[in-house]
Amino acid sequence: MKNYLIYLIAILAGCSDHVYNYNGVKYKVFSDLQYNDPSSVHVLDLSYKDLIEVPESVYELKNLIFLNLSFTKVTQLENGLCDLDQLKILSLIGNEGIVLPECLYSMNLEALLLFGCGTQLEIEKISKMKKLKFLGVGGNIYSEEELQYLERELPNTRIITSID
Repeated sequence: MKNYLIYLIAILAGCSDHVYNYNGVKYKVFSDLQYNDPSSVHVLDLSYKDLIEVPESVYELKNLIFLNLSFTKVTQLENGLCDLDQLKILSLIGNEGIVLPECLYSMNLEALLLFGCGTQLEIEKISKMKKLKFLGVGGNIYSEEELQYLERELPNTRIITSID
């Protein structure tokens, strides 16, 4: 759990061009699409970039484990996201009204950060994401009953409903 709290603090502080430690392995954080070898990109931080869609080249980063699209203008993710088999952490903080591909719910994500998206994802589908360790849903439209349902269905997932 500590790793995810540290991650959340780092992401909110705009941690870029540094090193991200995931499961004891350190990865360089890329903050743009300027890289020589796509297989060397494990962490991509495109937060605060003026993006309205995810560049197709991102969906070709087969070794990507952490994708940060927070506070961009991206409103829809394509099915290509689900080809990223190694992806474990997806951050979409502040992307209002984001539409996620259906295949996302069958991915092996460990962390899904949706703070402030102002949207309502289908609770039943999220509840199938049994590998999730961390789910950030603060600032979205969920009833207390829906959140309790998620907690029952995902007992090993830390569900954060606010960041205050």
